[in-house]
This record gives sequence, structure tokens and C-alpha cells, in this order.
Amino acid sequence: MFATGEPRSGTTLMHALMSVDPHARALRFWEVMYPSPPPGTTGADDPHRARADADWREINAKMPKWLHCHPYNDMLGNGLPEDERTWAFDFRVMTPTAWWRVPMQTLSMGLPTDPAAQYSIHKAMLQQFQYGRPKKYWALKGFHGFRLQAFFDAYPDANLVWLHRDPVQVVASRTMMMADILDGIVGPIDLQAETRMHLAMTRASIANTLANPLVNDPRILHVRYTDFVADPVEIIRRYYKFCGRPLTTGAEMAMRNYLKDNRGDRYGKFQYSTKLLTDIDENIDALHEEFAPFRERFGVAIEKRGLGIKMHNRISVHSICFPAAGIEELCRNWRELGTSRVTFSSLQVLDYGAHKIRDMLNAAGQRTETVAHVFRSGPLASRAADMRQETGHLARAIDAAATLGARSIYMLTGGRGAMGWEDAATVFSEAIAPCLPMARDAGVALSVENTSPFHAHGHIGNNLRDTITLAEMAEIGVCIDYFACWTEAGMRQQITRAMPRCVLVQVSDYVLGDRALPCRAVPGDGTIPWPDVLRWLLEAGYTGAFDLELLGPRIDQEGLMAAITRAAEYISKCLRRLGPEAPDPH
Repeated sequence: MFATGEPRSGTTLMHALMSVDPHARALRFWEVMYPSPPPGTTGADDPHRARADADWREINAKMPKWLHCHPYNDMLGNGLPEDERTWAFDFRVMTPTAWWRVPMQTLSMGLPTDPAAQYSIHKAMLQQFQYGRPKKYWALKGFHGFRLQAFFDAYPDANLVWLHRDPVQVVASRTMMMADILDGIVGPIDLQAETRMHLAMTRASIANTLANPLVNDPRILHVRYTDFVADPVEIIRRYYKFCGRPLTTGAEMAMRNYLKDNRGDRYGKFQYSTKLLTDIDENIDALHEEFAPFRERFGVAIEKRGLGIKMHNRISVHSICFPAAGIEELCRNWRELGTSRVTFSSLQVLDYGAHKIRDMLNAAGQRTETVAHVFRSGPLASRAADMRQETGHLARAIDAAATLGARSIYMLTGGRGAMGWEDAATVFSEAIAPCLPMARDAGVALSVENTSPFHAHGHIGNNLRDTITLAEMAEIGVCIDYFACWTEAGMRQQITRAMPRCVLVQVSDYVLGDRALPCRAVPGDGTIPWPDVLRWLLEAGYTGAFDLELLGPRIDQEGLMAAITRAAEYISKCLRRLGPEAPDPH
């Protein structure tokens, strides 16, 4: 089983996930860097493993930026080389792991080629590495598009999954990746010259893909990059079925655990922009038109990512900002915005599946900040014993939040009905009490948010003072929705009182005179003094996220993405004026 595609199109993650299948065998760097004697003759204590680990520590120290775009390098000698690495031995390919001690530019074009000979070397090395070891199938990855005839001649029983991505993004991403690598080998490079080279290489590769009749070979499954990022395990299940191979429960669990434990941004977010192309006087629209036949052939949409802002790492974006969007669309919108923290409702998570959402977010380098949960819709029952169903739903929401890695759940309680406030607060506290130990064990902070009196039919925390009192009674946290409490007296003092329990702050604005609910505005457009409020919160010791919760006529009129982008820019600037970003402790 082979994965292929343009550089930066998801093939590395596809390969990594297939490699954890217990029935699969993947090439390892320690093998291709030190291939003799055969690993099957040396055992688990083969000294080549340690030697390759030492090499990779040197590589990572020399090229630290490479970890941003390729965090898999932290696997050291056990990492996953591309098939091309086997061709470094006869100098037909020069990969960075073959020449990292040599201060020279990359040699991506102009090397001698002999595809039949290259696959002969590749096949011989696979045979060497599987000799004397348990029988497994190979899971491999390489850039095979230019060599399809020789590839299938060498491996007639192979199946190939080919991931396809917007070529404009491919050029920008691969250029920045190679610039980061070369920065550690030769120092700063001519970025414009590098961009021109990678644009030429991408153009040649796309032309070959469109012209080569073997691209239509029935042994090839074509997949869109965006579909893979949206649900990696499901796409791999589809590929296994294409190959006539079952995706076992053990393999699926290993893949999901890999996604959970290997966040794509664990060494920092890889930053790149199509501005690289405009800097060499390329017109992005003209490039999209040039690549239109490729996009039409494989159903690849123009990919929009990062709207030109560097979002502060303490900003999260609530799914309520996109009220009509399904989970896949939400994830696309969040990727386009460039946010690393997101918020769901428990209904969304439980309906779609926490494991599937977690995998999608992990693949995109995102995570769930918090989960919104309605404990009871309508009035609370007069006795906690009559709300066992609601208590059970909260327990399921806690389990789902824990699966997502969310820090917290914030709740609406249910209305007070005919009860006095104190009685309703007591009933709510007793009803959620059985869930407190479960939440503590799961590392999920339960909390309650404040809302305006317009929501009194379904909630009893209708000002910040009462919400803090309720949280103290129930022994849970507080989510401050500042839109719903900014008019209250003594807000700075209330923030100080809430701070030991504060797990989330929700951010929006209000324009005086607005009457159409929900009448929220972009922060900075209204009357809430956000620079002062943010300063109060930080001085009080708040360390959590600032969750954008934007909805209403003003937001709809401007356009959701435009409004959220402006909100993120404004709050990011305010936060940066108050101090530098701190590492995310999550």
C-alpha cells in the first residue's frame, strides 16, 4: 500500500496513520540510513537504532524550524522516510537527511534518473528489511507520479492512494518548508528564487498528472486533501476497502490514538502564505485559472486558509458563530480563520461523535477549548431526584468533552419555574453533584455561565453576581459572558470575586440602541471597553481562553467570516499590547 501526492498534501499523515496498523510494516529512518546487516538478523537492540537517533538529534538541532511543518521528526531514527530516501545511495535523490552536514542548496532537479533502476534498489531494500521478520504488508509513501510505469512494473500488485490539493497552496507550503530546512543548513536563502523553483516544479508535476494515462489506472484511489483532513480515519477506511483489506478494530484504535497523541502543531504552528507568490509578481487568480483543469479533474476546490491574521493563541471561536454549519464546514471555517482553539455544543459532539471530531481537529492542529451544555431545557424539576435523565446526559457530555481534550463544560441550568431562586439553585446543585467526581477525574471543569434576563425561562444565572453565587453553591466554575453583564455595577470587583472559579470569558460587543436580539457586535464596534476589561481580567490572574461568540443582525450583514476575522484581529491586538503570548499549557 503506497501513498502519493504533491508535497504538503497530507501524504505524511496518511503514511503515519497506516504505519501504526499492527499488520503493517513501514520503512524506518534507522533502516534506510544504516541498512546492513538486515534488521531481521540483529534483533531489537540493533545499534543502528541508537546511531540514527543521534543523527536525528543533530538534524533537529541544526534545523529546528523543520519540526514546525514536520513534527514527525521527533520520532528520530524510528521516523518514516519517503521511498526516495532509498535512492540516496546511488545519488539519484538528495534528501536533507542524506546531506544535512553539507552546507549546500537542495538539488531537486537535474539529477540523473533511471526509474527502473531506482525501483530495483527500492525493492531490494524492502526485501532486505523484511528478511527474517514476521510477515506483514508494506505501508509506504513517496512521490511516484513521474514514475508510474516503472512503479507498476516493479510492484504490479500495489495499490496507490493519491491525495490531491490546491496547487497554489502546495507551492506556498512546500516553498516555506524548504526555506525552513535550508535555513539550518546554509542560512537565509533567496525566498523569491525558492518560490519560483517550487512553482516551476509544481507546474511540471500537475502537467504530468493531467497528461499521464496511467493516472486512470484502476489500482489508484484518488482522494481530496480536504476530505482527508476532515476525517483521516474514514478516508483510510475507504482506502483499505479499495485495497480489499479490512480496517481492524485494533488498527483503527491505534490510528485514533496516534491522532490524539500527536498534535500537528506540537512544536508551534507552521506559518506560510500565498504572499510568497504575489512577491514574485504572480497573480493568484491567474494561477487558479491555470490550475482549473486539474481542480476540475479531481474535484479540488480553491483552498482558502488563514485570512492574513495571526490570531492570539488565547482566542477560541465558538461554533455558534456559524449557526447553520455542519461539523465538516465548521472545521473548514476554523482552518481558514487560523484558530487553534474551538468550542462546540454538547449536542453537536454527541450527535457527530467525539472521536471523529477529535481526529479531525488533531489533524488540523486544533483542539476543543470548551463544550456548551444545556442541563435542562425549560424549568427545573422541584426535586433533584426527578432529573436523573439530565444528570445522565451531563455524564455523557463530560465523557465526550474528555475525549475531545476540552478544558471545561459551561452550562445553562434550566429555569426556576415556580420556585424561588435559592430553591432552584439548591435543586440544580444537588442534580449535578453526582457528576462532580467524574468531571474531576476526567480533568474537565464544570461551570455555569451568566446570561441576560431574556433567558430566565431556561436559566437562573441571569446576572454575574447570582452566577458566581450559584457556582459557589454547586462547587463548580464560572463562565463570564461579558456581553450579558457589562452594565452591572462593580464589574472589576465581580471579576476579582469570580476569578478563582473562572474557566472561560466570552467576547462580543453591544452597540447602544440595538434592539434586535441577539444584538451582538464585533468587539471594538460597540460600547464595551474591551481594552480595560481585558486588563482587569489579566491583572486578576485570568489564564484561560477568550471565546468569540458572535451572532445577530450586525454579524449576518457584514458576513460571518469577515466579522469574526475583525473580532480576532481586535482582541489579538489588545492582548498583545498587554503582554507577550505565553505557551499553551494544555
